[in-house]
Amino acid sequence: MKNLNLFVLFLIQFFLIESLQLNAKEMNSSECKSPQGTFKLSIQELSPIRCFNGATNLKALITVTSGTVTGLQYSWSGGGNTQTILKFAGTYTVTVTSTNSGSKTASYTLTEPDEITISELEIKDACYGGYGQVKLQGVNGGVLPITFFILNSQGQILYSAFLFSNKIPYMGNYPPGKYKIKINDSNGCLFIEDIEIKSTTKAFTNAGIVPSPVSCYQSIDGKYVSTPEQIIPGVTKNFDWVLKDVNGIIIDTDCCNPSSSKDDLKAGTYTLEITMDQCLCPKLVKSFTITQPTQLVFSGQKTDVDCFSNATGNIILTTSGGNGGYKYEWNTGATSKDLIGLKIGSYHVSVTDSKNCKSNPSSLSFTINQPDIIENSGFVIKDVLCFSQRNGEIIQNIKGGISPYSYSWVDGSQLANRDQLLKGMYSCKITDKNKCISNFNYMVNEPKELIQSVDTILPYTSMQKGAINIDVTGGFGQYFFDWSGPNGYKASSEDIFDLMQGDYTLSIQDENGCVNEKKYTVPLLTSASDNEFKSVYFIQYSDRILFKNIPIGHTYTARVIKADGSLILGSSVLSYNGELQMDTKHLSSCIYFVQLSNLSHSYSFKVNIF
Repeated sequence: MKNLNLFVLFLIQFFLIESLQLNAKEMNSSECKSPQGTFKLSIQELSPIRCFNGATNLKALITVTSGTVTGLQYSWSGGGNTQTILKFAGTYTVTVTSTNSGSKTASYTLTEPDEITISELEIKDACYGGYGQVKLQGVNGGVLPITFFILNSQGQILYSAFLFSNKIPYMGNYPPGKYKIKINDSNGCLFIEDIEIKSTTKAFTNAGIVPSPVSCYQSIDGKYVSTPEQIIPGVTKNFDWVLKDVNGIIIDTDCCNPSSSKDDLKAGTYTLEITMDQCLCPKLVKSFTITQPTQLVFSGQKTDVDCFSNATGNIILTTSGGNGGYKYEWNTGATSKDLIGLKIGSYHVSVTDSKNCKSNPSSLSFTINQPDIIENSGFVIKDVLCFSQRNGEIIQNIKGGISPYSYSWVDGSQLANRDQLLKGMYSCKITDKNKCISNFNYMVNEPKELIQSVDTILPYTSMQKGAINIDVTGGFGQYFFDWSGPNGYKASSEDIFDLMQGDYTLSIQDENGCVNEKKYTVPLLTSASDNEFKSVYFIQYSDRILFKNIPIGHTYTARVIKADGSLILGSSVLSYNGELQMDTKHLSSCIYFVQLSNLSHSYSFKVNIF
């Protein structure tokens, strides 16, 4: 039964649809057959939009100007195909198409009140223990007059105003908390904005200033970084900075950042005035100092080479200031602070510190000198004048080194010059002020001993006069002779002749004034009482006595007897050629008696051996 009912309903629906379609075709056929008409098209705003972002209905108005207009169809920009359509603010077009009268297009701009906004709303948070601030310059948008409210978190009205102008500023102080700003305009549009006044957890005292010193003396690269402490939980505040020098002159400003820095400062004291943005904390004023290292200075003390050609020069530097970590650069390639063991020469050095700061002065120059070599040019040696005398001299002429000098002779003397010297080798060690040493050797000579010796002495006899012939050796240069003898005898020759019997003294002087004096005796030879020796005579030499005219073939005994009678020499000799010779070179200087005898004859005389 249920299925039958459903089938009957289906048949009824089918026939109704077919009937409607048939009627539509008949109507279309009738319209096509209608005469063409004309119409005007416009758009009507059925009611104004009251609030920003609201909507209203637009209607396409058809005004038939002739005939009949049929089969209208609507097409709106932005979508829509009905005569009346809901639209937001904007410019719209509608195209209306008629089946018998063509199509028309119309445009319309739908306006709305401006959005209700707050002009320059500024919320300043509270400083610890104080009030915050709500500040605005007015209300934009909406439709005047408007009602302005500030409500607390419980909805209580803390402030209200009925405004007939958008440009009425407002400022009010409130404790930390959450609030609402509520605005109603005359169209009943509502604006609500939630605001919150926060508070710092403590007083604003920490500027977070970290100064960095100038790298080098009088450089302009000092720096500071200021990162004030964030003291409102969950909020990163920005700050404004005013940097002033010690005279209060503004040299830099910065704003709207959580930190600030400047890196081209010279050494000095600065003041930062820091204001926390959007907060009623008082301006924080902090001073800081950009320090600088003291000027990098250095000096040097040189020590010259002590002795000629040594390598004992030194340069000792004294460095101060700067940043430490000094680095040295010498023209020799050395990098040490001091130079030790230097030879003569020029040396240059510059120094920088760990930050490559230059020194004042920028470099130093040193000249290492050395004393001249210790020399003794022009010294004078005066030899001993006479054999074995003590009158030699050494006069030194020391130059070079560093005076004063000290003198050390091998014999212990410490005099610069020497006199009263014997012949010999002398050595002197010269030590100057720097303990430099030079040794000098000198040879003091002397002439050979001035010696006079008899060559021959001829005795005085009745048949001939005496004579003295001498030999001279040693001494220096030319000899000067001065003889004296009996009866005022004087002579200046080397040998003297025609002498009477007696003692003769010879004083010999050389060019140095050295004197040798000696006495000689010219014996008297009388006629012998013994006829055996009546023709005999002798000649005295320096080393022998020669007897002449001795009978040939006879043997004789020759004796030398001292004045005290003691026998000094005795020997037997044989005369071969009428001459006999007695050797006297072993006899010391003295007066002797010489006796020549045989078994029956005797001959004696006195002789002086020199």
